[in-house]
Amino acid sequence: MKAGLKGKVALGISGGVDSAISCNLLKASGYEVCGFFCIMSESHLGDVSKVRKAADELSISIDIADVRNDFKNSVIIPFAESYSKGITPNPCVVCNEKVKFKSLLEYSEQISADYIATGHYARVIKNNGCFIGTAKDPDKDQSYVLYRLPQRVLSRLILPLGEHLKSDVVKMAELSNLSSASDPESQDICFIDGNNHAEFINGIGYFGVRGNFVDNDGRILGKHKGIEHYTVGQRRGLGVSSDKRLYVRKISGSDVVLSEIEDLPVSELKLTDTIINPFHKFSENNNYRAKTRYSKNFYRCRPKLNDGSITVYFDNKPVAAPGQSAVIYWGDVVVAGGIIK
Repeated sequence: MKAGLKGKVALGISGGVDSAISCNLLKASGYEVCGFFCIMSESHLGDVSKVRKAADELSISIDIADVRNDFKNSVIIPFAESYSKGITPNPCVVCNEKVKFKSLLEYSEQISADYIATGHYARVIKNNGCFIGTAKDPDKDQSYVLYRLPQRVLSRLILPLGEHLKSDVVKMAELSNLSSASDPESQDICFIDGNNHAEFINGIGYFGVRGNFVDNDGRILGKHKGIEHYTVGQRRGLGVSSDKRLYVRKISGSDVVLSEIEDLPVSELKLTDTIINPFHKFSENNNYRAKTRYSKNFYRCRPKLNDGSITVYFDNKPVAAPGQSAVIYWGDVVVAGGIIK
């Protein structure tokens, strides 16, 4: 460690405003920052020059790793397989656990960095163990997509933007004359142009079965174009004539079940592939809440643990899609989560 520095940090750089300001905040706090960028899909190849420009503006080194094969096997193929089976995946959650932070941690060890950091809007809370906590900015909070990070990552992780509003981050970028200050927000799914997931998975050879739209009683309402086109809660693009406003309630085999909005919320969820923070002691007296998708909406709940699985009982009922994650919070701290069955 160089004299006067708090330590060396491997920072995930995207070329955008969030990672750039994270870099400036780390440097201002006395850290030596080394930039790292992952090429995860063909869509990221065009970002390489942008990332190099950002590193030059920030006066830091930048290393670039091609992890396309790992990303394809860990994220893209499971994503396509899920949709083709009528399940709604969350690729950001999977990527953070299996690719992005895994690669960043490996890089940090190669350069003997003391810490790792990213531009996510969340906090790391250390209280007899490490936890992910919600960000100061509720509109940008990304704690949901970080819930699967293990202790070996959390113990070395710094999230500089957790205590900042997005509007303040943009102002800091403007004051620093960063070229990324005027960049638009990144798209939801980084490897799909236009966010048409069905067109994408069809293009790589994955297709869901075709069948019928049916109502709650099984009456046929029409034909659909394949279950990969639909997800629970969807209203637009159904192409069904009705005097009622219909939504996708569930996908059952080749049937897409449609109903009115009041039929969608559920009182309980069963979670598989669960992550439970070992440093939190669950109690029936604690007030828990959960997110059932990446949004700012929380739902009061009562989690029940049983041999690693979790059943979540809700006071105010959410709409939930199988394949998405349900993340459980105690106050503002992530304590558990899993994949909705």
